[in-house]
Amino acid sequence: MFGLTSFISNRSIVSAGNNYLRISLRASYSIASYLGKWFQLQKVVYPPPPNQITTQNRLFPTYIERADEIDPLILFKDPTLVNFTYATPQCNEVTKALFDILGDKSKYPHKFSINLINVWADTAGGKLLMHKYVVGSKIPAILLLQAQLPRDKFVPTFPFDPEELEAWIRTIKQ
Repeated sequence: MFGLTSFISNRSIVSAGNNYLRISLRASYSIASYLGKWFQLQKVVYPPPPNQITTQNRLFPTYIERADEIDPLILFKDPTLVNFTYATPQCNEVTKALFDILGDKSKYPHKFSINLINVWADTAGGKLLMHKYVVGSKIPAILLLQAQLPRDKFVPTFPFDPEELEAWIRTIKQ
């Protein structure tokens, strides 16, 4: 009797364990498929290849995720734009317009060069940089650094008009 009871209780534990496993696998699959769909919708915009940039501007091709990654990039004496962004369609629209203006000689209004750094605003490092430079909570936001100090900020309105961004870039002095 002890052996049969032990067998039955072990069997029911295994059965309960399999149900638990099935439930947890279903939940894991549901979460993974949801996150997978969300991540697939988030597209990232990168600057054009260097051979397509017709200005002397530096458009750094990476996105900053850690706060210490920005330090060597802001040491230049040229004005630096720091683009705080997410991978959303609205943010990508602003980032793409920024790449178009800074990379195309016919649209770029200055003789001097500007550096562009992109920061993921939803990472721990991005949030730390937002706090450090007092960017605020409205993203996308483009911060102008001169001599490593914040001088101005552009926060677009939506629907977004690239001409507003171009007009703001025209106000930048060397």
